[in-house]
Amino acid sequence: MQEVKDQTSRGIRRYRVHVVHGPLTDYLRYEMEWGYTFTSQAGEEILILDTAERGRPEGLLDEDFWFFDETHVVRMDYRDDGEIRGKELLADPDLGHYRAQRDLALAQAIPFNEYWSAHPQYHRD
Repeated sequence: MQEVKDQTSRGIRRYRVHVVHGPLTDYLRYEMEWGYTFTSQAGEEILILDTAERGRPEGLLDEDFWFFDETHVVRMDYRDDGEIRGKELLADPDLGHYRAQRDLALAQAIPFNEYWSAHPQYHRD
């Protein structure tokens, strides 16, 4: 949390769009409740695109990646239950492709706090 606070206080924008398809798996519920709840309070901008609710934007592929400084791409690999299996730094990514994918997701996503508040069924009892 301190790293997020330090970076955002220096003007570094940390943001992510997480594309999900509800209902959420137990792992995704855990990730949101025990991760996003706190990192968003520390200053990270987290947006959620639930394709079960909003549909999947035309052209948005089913791939997950981290995009650093619009020059480095790390492709993520997950198990069927949503738990991370691994990641790969791409040597020569098509940056235009990853910018377009990011922008498609950003255009339809909503802030995490709004999504989480609207879904109390995912909160632990």
